[in-house]
Amino acid sequence: IMIAILFLVFFITALSNGLGYADSAAMSNLKADYVVLNKEANGVLIKSGLSNKEIQEIEKQVEGNASTLNVSISTLERESKGSVDVVYVTVNKATYGNPLIIEGKDINELLDGEVIADERLKKFGYSLYATIKDSRTGKEMKIAGFTKDHVYSHMPVIFADLSMGFQSMY
Repeated sequence: IMIAILFLVFFITALSNGLGYADSAAMSNLKADYVVLNKEANGVLIKSGLSNKEIQEIEKQVEGNASTLNVSISTLERESKGSVDVVYVTVNKATYGNPLIIEGKDINELLDGEVIADERLKKFGYSLYATIKDSRTGKEMKIAGFTKDHVYSHMPVIFADLSMGFQSMY
């Protein structure tokens, strides 16, 4: 009975660790020394928002590169196959540290309309250089690279440059 209880404890611990990682892997894998949130967010990244003035003040105090990071949830349209929920992480591609790319371009090589997506989108039939369409904005983008283990709330993350406008979608 002791062995069965130990096995159950180890199994539940491993399951909770795995689910916890899938919930926040994108944030765990951030190329950042610090993340600044406003007080009202109570530690919840997606609830935080900083003004341009606050961002400029922070950038003056930081040694080295600094990048804003915006998180927004949306859905990709799929022809007659339903939809795919995704999380957009918009960054300044010139100053944001590159996520681990497993295929395609690095983030600082992105051209207009190109994004980097988590490889989980491949399960939905997307491939390198495939065109994806955001259902809320109608904006079309091209997957120029894939990264691994970048999910947020169990949804694949799509990295986009600030110029794509996803930080002000909602």
